This record gives sequence, structure tokens and C-alpha cells, in this order.
Amino acid sequence: MASVLEVPARPIDRAADLTVAASWINLVASCLSYVATNPSRVYGLGVITEPLISEFGLSRTEFGMLNFWATLIVAGLSFGFGTFVDRLGIRRAYSVTLAALALSTFALAHARTEWQLFAGLTLSRIFGQGILALVSTALLGKSFPRGAPMAAAFFLLVTGALWGAVVLGMKYAFAAGWDWRAVWQLCAVAMAFVAIPAGLLLVREPRILPVSDDPAVGAETDQTARRAIRTPLFFVYGSYCFVSGVANSGIGLFFESFLKDRGFSRDVFFDALLIGIVGM
Repeated sequence: MASVLEVPARPIDRAADLTVAASWINLVASCLSYVATNPSRVYGLGVITEPLISEFGLSRTEFGMLNFWATLIVAGLSFGFGTFVDRLGIRRAYSVTLAALALSTFALAHARTEWQLFAGLTLSRIFGQGILALVSTALLGKSFPRGAPMAAAFFLLVTGALWGAVVLGMKYAFAAGWDWRAVWQLCAVAMAFVAIPAGLLLVREPRILPVSDDPAVGAETDQTARRAIRTPLFFVYGSYCFVSGVANSGIGLFFESFLKDRGFSRDVFFDALLIGIVGM
């Protein structure tokens, strides 16, 4: 039996069946879809935590538990997300998932009971932070399978700028007197009438082609989930994700609450959120 510590001598040598222009256009679409996940992430939900718990009469602990169980459900279903995307194809998965996220965000904006809130929260987590985030990064990776540092840098810069623009937009919307339901409905409309059409027009399905003369090269670098779980790296990286994820989620969801308890205004919260997101 081969050792689980065995490392292949050479990496897979593959290329995308796309023109250079199509690869970079896919990258732009990848940025748009990643930013569209904002309403389903803790830093997006953190913007509406205080007005939401005030309206529903929830304690912070109760809202935290709703978010906790929604996150566990998404984690339990996540093993099937990759299969779903592969079978549907990146282009169709992009549009279908964005449409589902728009509907989930719209449903969350119209929740009237705790169960409706929990359902909207869970569905937006599944389609946003779960599947759409995977689609976004898969689109980037499959459009540049041989590695492109400039593409990754561009992705980080553009998503940071767009995410910052979303935060500023929310700040001005709340300052203008909009409530959280109106802001979330606007997010759903933007997904439906901006992100989805952009995906239909821009995204080209990347097809991965082997470019090595030796078809056997890299064949052993593909890992099944079962084999990957047996590697020490899985546990090291998994432990890191668990610790940092729990800390970031708790802080992100109740970031405004922390500042509010210490006497800071909501403007300070938005400014700090903007600095943190763009700085990352």
C-alpha cells in the first residue's frame, strides 16, 4: 500500500480550452459572482444583525444559534457541492446558483417569523457562501489551470474593490433611511438583473486539456476525497480553518454589536468593516 505521505514527483500539466481574452473575461465574471455572495456571509449578515435582532426580538445568543445551525447544515451538504457544479457545468451552475441566491435573499428580506428567518438564512448560506463561492473559485481555477499569479492578484484586487463598494453602498443606503429589508431586496435585484445577465453574456465554459506529451504524467496527483482525508495536510489545514473560521464568524456576525457596546456609532462600524475587507 502506498504511503499517504507520498508526494508525486511532477504536477499535473493542463491548460484551459479558452482564448486568453475568454480566460480574463471569465475572471471578471468570477469576481462578480464572488462579491454576490456578500449577503450570505457573516460580514454581509453582520451589517443587518443589530436591526434584525431588534425587529424580531431576538437576543444575540439566539441569533447566533440560528446562524450556527444554518452553518452546520451547509457544512453537512457541502460534500455534494462539487459534484453538483461538475455535472451542471460552470456556466449553468453560475446562473442557476445566482438565481437561487437572489430568491433566497429576497425571501430573507420578507421573513416574518423565526422559522422563516432561519429558512432564508440557511438557503442563502447554501447557495451563496456554499455553492456560488465554489463556482466563483472553480471558474477562476479552471480558466487558469496552469497557474497565473497575475490572475489571482487581479481577482483579489477587484473583489476587494467591489466588496468595498458594496459596503459603502449599504452605508449610504442606511444613512438615507432605508431599512435592512429594502437593502436586502436591492441586493436580490442586483443579482437578478446585473450579475446573472453578466454571467450569461461573459462566462465561457472552460474545458481542461492535458498538454503533457506523456499522458501518465500527473495521473497520480488527482486525489479522491477519501484519500485526501487520510493525508496529514488535511488535518493541519482543517484545524486552521476551524479555529480561524469560528473566530472570524463570531466577530464578523457581531462586529457592530461589539462596537455598539463600547459606545461607537454605526459610521465607525462601516468604516472599520471597509478597512478590514479591503485590507484583506
